[in-house]
Amino acid sequence: MLQANLLAFHLISIVCWFAGLLYSGRLLIYALDAQNLPQSQRTILQEQYRLMKRRLWYGITTPAMLATIVLGIVLMMRTPVHHLPWFMLKMTLVIALLGYHVCCQLLISQQARGVYRFTSRQLRIWNEIGTVLLISIVLLVKHRDIGASLLTTAISCLVIGGLFLLVRRAKPPKKNTSC
Repeated sequence: MLQANLLAFHLISIVCWFAGLLYSGRLLIYALDAQNLPQSQRTILQEQYRLMKRRLWYGITTPAMLATIVLGIVLMMRTPVHHLPWFMLKMTLVIALLGYHVCCQLLISQQARGVYRFTSRQLRIWNEIGTVLLISIVLLVKHRDIGASLLTTAISCLVIGGLFLLVRRAKPPKKNTSC
């Protein structure tokens, strides 16, 4: 019973962590896109996005990450799987996810200071890294087979990339307002 509850709360914290990471990525894009608006709109939106990012990051995303790590360590100590190859790969992906989290924190901090180093497209691609990590980790845990998980992740990446290109091509071109 305790093991099942620990696992349930671990999964809930993972869902909250990923929701925060993925939505933070969208807020980074929206804040960047607001830079192209007239000053009055830009100021209002930038302040709103800054507030939303701060609340999401410190109220949901980071606490969910900490809960995920703590519960994951407790589960790992109660279940002797840490020597299995699939679990070692999972931990590698989790470390990559922690690196992604830190990089997102840096991007949020930079934007809070008014520094925008990446284009909207670059941020959109960056945001998909979180999706790929999510797919990879879930498939690895589900299959517990490295080969099947890598194959399915590769297919998922191709699908995401294809959808990204389709959406990009479906958008009407921006009108040139210069004379």
